[in-house]
Amino acid sequence: MWQEIARLAAIDGMTVLLTTHYLEEADRLASRLAIVDRGRVVASGTPDNLKGELRGDVVRVELPPKRTTASSATCSRACPMCGMWSSRGAFTLPLMFLSSAFMQTSLMPGWMQAIASRNPLNWVVQIGRSAVSARPDWGAIGVRFGGLLVLAVACVAVSVVTFRSYQKNV
Repeated sequence: MWQEIARLAAIDGMTVLLTTHYLEEADRLASRLAIVDRGRVVASGTPDNLKGELRGDVVRVELPPKRTTASSATCSRACPMCGMWSSRGAFTLPLMFLSSAFMQTSLMPGWMQAIASRNPLNWVVQIGRSAVSARPDWGAIGVRFGGLLVLAVACVAVSVVTFRSYQKNV
């Protein structure tokens, strides 16, 4: 199917409207993209331009000094392909890259699968996909949602304790 879409666009010069949640499909098949949120176009452009504009939550991974290569120790610029930052052996990745929002988990390397399984953003993606599937497993959706709720309550509790401690010291 993807070959036929590519052929229609390239050879026949046809405009193809394709909806997908996988950036790799859009990157491979489209010359221009539009991101729609609640019926409104919130971003549009080439795949490279849109990937260059990605911002948001990040995960910082630090490598031990003995495993740091000379190139990663001296690099302090963003990777032009994915926006990953490297500085003195530490890499910063947007959280959405470490989830199944753009790529099927089975296609990810092992280290990325391990992070994605613990990534709350990935849990939200899984809940959303499960809920809109033909046969939603409401039990699994409830368990994942419950896990997110417990995480949210724990974060609020830690924030309150931290803020109260700060107030006492000021």
